[in-house]
Amino acid sequence: MQVPTSLSRLISLIEESIKTEGKLSPLKAKEIVVKADVQVSDMMHYADFEHPTEDCYGRKLVYDGGNFEVMVMSWNPGDYSSIHNHGYTEWGVVQVFGNTHHLIYKVKNSHLSFAKKEFLSAGAAIKVNNFFIHQMGNATSQPYLTLHVYGSNHLNENITADAK
Repeated sequence: MQVPTSLSRLISLIEESIKTEGKLSPLKAKEIVVKADVQVSDMMHYADFEHPTEDCYGRKLVYDGGNFEVMVMSWNPGDYSSIHNHGYTEWGVVQVFGNTHHLIYKVKNSHLSFAKKEFLSAGAAIKVNNFFIHQMGNATSQPYLTLHVYGSNHLNENITADAK
C-alpha cells in the first residue's frame, strides 16, 4: 500500500533532515512532525479500534526506515498504556488527535515516582527519548488516534526494543 500524502510528507522530511544534518534531536523531530501537518484522514487506514482489550490500545506500523519508525495508535475510551520508556529511542515525537490524559514519571535512586499529570489537547505534540517515562490514555468518551515517531542516531533497527 502506498503511504498516504501527509504521512509520506512526514517520512520525506525526516529522511531529508537526517541526510542534511546527520542526526536529529527531539526538538528537531517535533518541528518536523508539526511541519508535516499529518491529517487524521491519512491515518485512518492504520486505525485498529477493534484491538483486544489486553493490548491496551491498537498499534500499527506505518513505516520502518531502519533508524526511525512511524506508527499510528488507536485509543478507545478507557484505553491506557502501561507506564513505559521508549527503548533505544534517542529522538521522537507523539502527536495526539484527541484530548489525551498524560502522566509523567521520574526515576530517582532506582525508584519510580509520579512527577506530573497533564491533559494534551488534540493536535498537541510532545518530545520523547529513551529517558522519558510516561503513561497515556483516553479518558474521553470518543475514540481517537495518535501519531508516534521514534528514531535513533546510532541504531539502524529495533529502535523501540528494550522498552521498559
